[in-house]
Amino acid sequence: MNRKALLLKIPYFIGSVLTGLASLDSRSVVDSLGDFTDYYSFIEKAGLSAFTLIRYLWKALAPGELITYYGYPMKLEEGEGIGLVYLLSPLILMLVLLGVYLIYKKSGKTFRKQWLFGLLFFTVNIGLYINFTPFGPTMWAERYMYLPLIGIFICLSLLLDELLKVANFKNAVYALTALGLVVFAVLSRKQSYVWKNRISLWENSIKRTNAVYPWMELGKAYSQRGNIDKAIEYFNGGVALNPYFPKVYYFRGLAIKEVGDRAYAKVDFERVIKTGGDLVGEAYYERGLLYEEAGRLDSALVDYDSALVYNPESLARI
Repeated sequence: MNRKALLLKIPYFIGSVLTGLASLDSRSVVDSLGDFTDYYSFIEKAGLSAFTLIRYLWKALAPGELITYYGYPMKLEEGEGIGLVYLLSPLILMLVLLGVYLIYKKSGKTFRKQWLFGLLFFTVNIGLYINFTPFGPTMWAERYMYLPLIGIFICLSLLLDELLKVANFKNAVYALTALGLVVFAVLSRKQSYVWKNRISLWENSIKRTNAVYPWMELGKAYSQRGNIDKAIEYFNGGVALNPYFPKVYYFRGLAIKEVGDRAYAKVDFERVIKTGGDLVGEAYYERGLLYEEAGRLDSALVDYDSALVYNPESLARI
C-alpha cells in the first residue's frame, strides 16, 4: 500500500473513531450494572467481551432471531456464575483469530494489505462496544454493527473474489450467494411483522431473552393502551425475573395506583427510593402525591422537597 493510498484511508479511520466516541457519549449509563468492576470478575468480563465480539461476527453472517434488547447475564444468587458459554467464548474467539491469521499468512501481498485494512476497520469500530467495561443497559445491539460491518464485508469480498478464481468453486459461490439473498429476504419479511407495534416488538424480545427490561417495556405498552391489568401482569413477570431492578417497581406502582390500590403502590415507590436509580426523584414525587391525597401534607412536602433534590425538573409539576 503506497503512501497516497494510506493517506486517503486516514479520514475513514478518524470518522470511525469519532463515531464511536459519539456513541459512547450518547449511551446512557442508567440501568447498567452499577459497579461493574465488583459485579463481574476479570475472567467473567473477558468472557463477556469475547462472547459479544463473537455474536457481532455471527450476526454479520447470519442475522436471525433479532430482538430489541440483549441483557447482561445476571447473578441473582451469591456465588452464581454467568454461564459456561461465556467462559468458553475466549477459547472460541482464539480459534476464530487463528483462522483469520492462517488466511492472512497464506495469501498474497495485495490480499494481505486489503484484508488487514478490513480487519482494522472492523476492530476500530467494534472495539468500543465489546463491553469489557459496559456503559449502558444492553450487552450488545445490532445497531452498533452497521459501520463495523463494512470491514467484515471487505474481508468477505476478498475471500469470494479468490474463490471465484477457482473453477471448482465458482458455481458454488454463485449458488450460495443467490440462496443467501433468498434467505435474507424471507428473514427480513418475517422480521417486519415483529416491528408492527410496541407490543409485538417486546413480545418477540421476551420469547428470546430472560431479561427484565422487555417485560417492563411490554407492561408500559399495555398501560399506555389502558389495559392496566395486563400491564401489571407483565410488571409482575419482570419482578419475578429480577427483583433488584428498581424501574419495574416504579412503573408497576403507577399501574397499581391506577387501579386504586394506593397502599401497595406506595410500597413499590418506596422500593425504588430504597434501591436507587434514575427514578428516585419520580418515586418521591409519586409517594408525595399519595401522602397529599391521604391528608398527610407534612410528609407530602418532605417528599416533594426530596423529589426536587433528585430531579429539579419536578418543580414544574409540584
